[in-house]
Amino acid sequence: MFINLMILGLLILGFIIGWKKGLIRIISCPLGILVGLYLSVSFADWLGALINSRYDLVAKLNDFFLGKTFIVKTGELAMFLLTPFHGVSRAVTSIVPNFETSLMEPTRFLAVLFLYLGSFILIMIAAKIIFNLSVYLITKGLDHTFVGIFNRSAGGLAGLVISLVLCGFIIILFTVLIPTTVLGNESHTLGKMSQSINNSVVAGVVKELVGVFFSR
Repeated sequence: MFINLMILGLLILGFIIGWKKGLIRIISCPLGILVGLYLSVSFADWLGALINSRYDLVAKLNDFFLGKTFIVKTGELAMFLLTPFHGVSRAVTSIVPNFETSLMEPTRFLAVLFLYLGSFILIMIAAKIIFNLSVYLITKGLDHTFVGIFNRSAGGLAGLVISLVLCGFIIILFTVLIPTTVLGNESHTLGKMSQSINNSVVAGVVKELVGVFFSR
């Protein structure tokens, strides 16, 4: 009984969250990540070069790293692993154009790498915030139209489907991948949970639905 109520509660919660977000915001979540990745890959070296030209961070980080054996060894390893890749060499020479990547000191290479990663993360965060804010404002604007009702309804359905799939995977995990017989002891907590899920009517229905969905 408890398992049935818990699964139904998760499905209802998925629908409510989907309804509140709307289909546009649900779709925009992975899309925003892709846009952020694209912008980060495209402009991280440019931002790194801009920051370095203003604050000379590469030289400051290099001075800080010098003499620290662990950091020097890490820089040597990073150079060995990354310099063969053309994209890394291009990014490094974009940030510090007067240095040849293969002739660069390990600490300086590591400083450039840190600056590049920092720039990458900054662009990723900024792009995600701007993208999410834009989608949020669009969703709010659509709420007063017929499209807004469709957006919320479709979002609720999408949230329900996502919850259904997640619940299905958890149910399959406990009833197929971790069966009671493998656990070897029915008194074990996981064994009891697996047995309860096996006896649940709702769990059985969810399992069948997910199985049909992925068999197509």
